[in-house]
Amino acid sequence: VRSWLDECSDLHEDCPRDQAAELPSRVLDVGPGDGSEEPKLFETCGGSERYMALSYCWGSGQALTTTTSNIEERKRRILLSDSPPTIRDAILVCRELSCRYLWVDALCIIQDSATDWEYEASRMQSVYKNSWVTIVAESADSTECGFLHGRDTKIWDLKAPLKTRGWTLQENLLAPRRLTYHHDSLSFECQSILEEADLLSSCRKLESLSEGQSYDVWGTVVREFSKRCLTQEKDIFPALSGLAKKFQSINQDVYLAGLWKKQLLSGLLWTREDYINSRPLLKEYRAPSWSWASHNGRTSYLVGNKGSKEIYEAVVLEADTVLKGNDPFDQVTEGRIKIRSLLSK
Repeated sequence: VRSWLDECSDLHEDCPRDQAAELPSRVLDVGPGDGSEEPKLFETCGGSERYMALSYCWGSGQALTTTTSNIEERKRRILLSDSPPTIRDAILVCRELSCRYLWVDALCIIQDSATDWEYEASRMQSVYKNSWVTIVAESADSTECGFLHGRDTKIWDLKAPLKTRGWTLQENLLAPRRLTYHHDSLSFECQSILEEADLLSSCRKLESLSEGQSYDVWGTVVREFSKRCLTQEKDIFPALSGLAKKFQSINQDVYLAGLWKKQLLSGLLWTREDYINSRPLLKEYRAPSWSWASHNGRTSYLVGNKGSKEIYEAVVLEADTVLKGNDPFDQVTEGRIKIRSLLSK
């Protein structure tokens, strides 16, 4: 693993250098490599240092979290022996690679604070984009599984639990380097070595695409994301907000509940792919009916941009959404569009 990282940092022109980056609001200080100190939660106050991030499945329950009642204790120490195996393994990997800091959402976000959760979720793009390496616990379907065990150092693609989870899509697409622990193999990917070539490489090279092509890539992101599962239905926009921000920095467009205002007419031409085996209906409102996010299940688009301009016999007169909070990429409470168009008999 060290040789992979050294080669990437020293020889890959498309990859970021091995240097300090802005730290998230909180990280785990994993302690020295010899294990002489217990890990603890560290509030960074805007400092810069090299850190790693963990992409993993919580599973049915997450016993180890940070809350308003225990955050001071977390800052004093977090017993490694009491940590769930997946988090414990990630801490051991950090120590082995001489990286002092690790970001884990369960511990670095105050889980019972809506204000902190909204703020930290809005920073997800920078958390994974600025990480030195993202550890991907691909084969573990909960924090109780762990991921350190005997394996070959080769590429081995499996239908792993992590690939079915909604949150992990943007985590993997935003990370500059990924160290993936499969069921029986270990792989490394970076901006110069892409195993999942299509979607991943498109997101990496977004800046070089035409405007029409970038909207097509967004359609591919929606299709992949919509076939994944979320434990909390309301997380559909927060779980995609980091990627949406990256696209918005390129297209300079207005984000409307999973669609883009300049491409709203083509964005409305989505369809469900799984009417027969559809998931249960939503229990609560989460998106206007014209958004693909208003239903559960796989979504695809009837047309693509491909850099061309379709001709529509319609004009968008008004389009807007009402946000639940302050983040334009987060949850919405309502949305409306007004279109002028011809009607056929």
